[in-house]
Amino acid sequence: MTTAQLQTLKTDIAANGNPTGQPGSIYATVAVNLVPNNSDGNAAIAFWYDQATNPVKVVWRTAIPVYQVGQSMLSADVANLTATNLTRLQVLAQYALQGFTGSVDTEAGFNDIFSVAGAAGTRALLHATWRRTALRIEALFATGTGSDAVPATLVVEGQISGGDVQTARNLP
Repeated sequence: MTTAQLQTLKTDIAANGNPTGQPGSIYATVAVNLVPNNSDGNAAIAFWYDQATNPVKVVWRTAIPVYQVGQSMLSADVANLTATNLTRLQVLAQYALQGFTGSVDTEAGFNDIFSVAGAAGTRALLHATWRRTALRIEALFATGTGSDAVPATLVVEGQISGGDVQTARNLP
């Protein structure tokens, strides 16, 4: 995390009155902003930030393996593809050796390929494949609406550690 992001985290921790909820922790019912700045306390705070957002903030997934995209396609819908759309699908798969990234463009491309009325099941499954619920730490920095219709874009991705929390809390 950058210094600016750590400063944002520090500010958010100071304003956060939610209990950490960390199972087995003496800080499970203590508000995040009241947890002591020590290794156990910072681990409890990191635990809180590493949980899924509630209410849900939806973000685009950044790394979707090709096989997961394939598993989201119904066999009958693939069988009903026109020759042109089957070729388009094969080209996308060939150029996505590292997988796909959820985005408006990616979703639109697959929606075009599976555009026939009978492929609504595959479109719905792919819609879910491109998105996921953000962790609280991710939501703090994500840009955009964060709804299912308009997912946010991740700026920080993944969990944080107690060390990250300690670094943020110890900033001047």
